[in-house]
Amino acid sequence: VRSQETKLDRLQAGIERVKSGISFWSEENELIYVNEFLKDFTHNTTGYEMKPGVGRLDFLRHVVNKGLIDYGDKTPEEVHQELMDAIDASPEGTSVEFKTNVEGLQEYWLNTAVRLESGEWMQIVTNITAQKEREEELERLFNGIEKLRNPIFIWDKSNKLFFFNFAAQKINKDYWDIELTRDMPRKLLLEQLDQKGLLTKPDNMSIDEYIGFTKGRMVETTEGITAEYELGADFVLLGDSIALEDGSFVQNFTDISELKRNERLINKQRERFS
Repeated sequence: VRSQETKLDRLQAGIERVKSGISFWSEENELIYVNEFLKDFTHNTTGYEMKPGVGRLDFLRHVVNKGLIDYGDKTPEEVHQELMDAIDASPEGTSVEFKTNVEGLQEYWLNTAVRLESGEWMQIVTNITAQKEREEELERLFNGIEKLRNPIFIWDKSNKLFFFNFAAQKINKDYWDIELTRDMPRKLLLEQLDQKGLLTKPDNMSIDEYIGFTKGRMVETTEGITAEYELGADFVLLGDSIALEDGSFVQNFTDISELKRNERLINKQRERFS
């Protein structure tokens, strides 16, 4: 018994120290337990005292009235019922994102709740602001890359296509009738280019050897490799390939066809007057 009590004491001490809000509620939705983090946060931001016996609806009405949480067109009663329905629908419980606003500072939170066999339920509320901001940054980056005219490829460490933008998809389809797909092996793409006479490599070098050769060159320098690729009549791309720390690599291609045409014209003029 003493051993069990010691374990429970350690568990409670750990729960009190975590930087997430943890609370237990009765089947009648009255508070049984709340850790210091959630109790202090609620009191400091709204003046509400979370103590055993308070009802969850009373709590929700208070934080909404104080402007801490904005549920939009939904009432506290609707928000509460949706959560109850969700945790009753799945033994794994549910997770719901919401936002708080404290003196103009908006933060994102994840509420994970689960119904226990006893009928009581618990929830853990975690601040995910840093993750959401990172997610938004990545989304802006993704949208920007999608709009670029430069074809961009990202290959994973197994030489499978992890990402390609719209420009890469369009050029491969319009010029060479090649359909790019997620997880497409790089070998398959190179084989198709080779069959069309578009892959610049020594005749005695296999596709596998070519892949190993180019990846080896990328690994040798942190600046990556740059090369020109003549891909059909009067169509030239300048490609930059750089290896990443996890073994994947990025390729960025720029259409320099116009520059090469001008270069040829200049060279012809020089030959005429030399």
